[in-house]
Amino acid sequence: MMIACMNDPGPVLDPAGSGQMVTDPNYNPAYSNFCYEQPFMPGFTTYMDTPVIPTQAFADGYNLPDSEYPDGTPAIKSVVNTSSQGPWVPALGR
Repeated sequence: MMIACMNDPGPVLDPAGSGQMVTDPNYNPAYSNFCYEQPFMPGFTTYMDTPVIPTQAFADGYNLPDSEYPDGTPAIKSVVNTSSQGPWVPALGR
């Protein structure tokens, strides 16, 4: 059995390398924290719903990973061909 904790204050070993135990720098008290005790075994899969929800009014500082492309990234706007409709071209040069 292993314990997986979300938004846990720690203490954790100082990431700056001082060797001291400190509060996790990623911990945010404006959001919930909780732990799951789950079996970790080869070939075993467990669905773990891990919501980190605000517990204070106007909670800020929790930013989800940015998965958007950077501004100005090239993209295909449209495709026009003579043999079919849609954004698919069956062969080079059409």
